[in-house]
Amino acid sequence: MARANLGLIENFNYLIGLRVLHIAAPQEFSAQFKRIEDPDIPTDQKTKQVIDGKINLRTSALSADNN
Repeated sequence: MARANLGLIENFNYLIGLRVLHIAAPQEFSAQFKRIEDPDIPTDQKTKQVIDGKINLRTSALSADNN
């Protein structure tokens, strides 16, 4: 009998009969935001957030050992 390491997602998909053709690498997004003061809006109201700088995208690669 051959042994294989199976992840929780693969095991669950097998049990419910779901066939997955592709799983994308996990992605993370991070950004900084700031609020621009608007003199027409009362001080107790919130203004729209705008991005302050760049959006950083990190993709972590899945290891090739997961068969």
